Amino acid sequence: MCFSLMKNGAMIGMLLFSRLSFAETFEFSSVSGKKLVLTSDDEFFSETSSGAKLCSDVPTEFKKVKLWMPDHGHGSTPTSLVKIDQYCTRVEKLNFVMSGNWDFQISFSDGDKASQIVGI
Repeated sequence: MCFSLMKNGAMIGMLLFSRLSFAETFEFSSVSGKKLVLTSDDEFFSETSSGAKLCSDVPTEFKKVKLWMPDHGHGSTPTSLVKIDQYCTRVEKLNFVMSGNWDFQISFSDGDKASQIVGI
């Protein structure tokens, strides 16, 4: 569940839920300074993970999430985005084809970008 609270409320709500459900969570910022939280649907990200939640501290339109493996120079199949509310989006169809470091490359409709490495 992702909370639609004002400003940092979305971040706080996501963190509270993540800790209660024991899901792996990453906090990071976009190039323009949006505060983001990426949370696994499972206890942790793994080769069998299929989904995650991505939330921002401000109303945001996520455009694309690309999975890229920088150590090997390849990506994965395209992900699918399902908007939950103005702060949060589900990232579905995660396909980690092998273990290692995966870069979640996030594009926003306003041209902003973000990136977060996740170990699988």
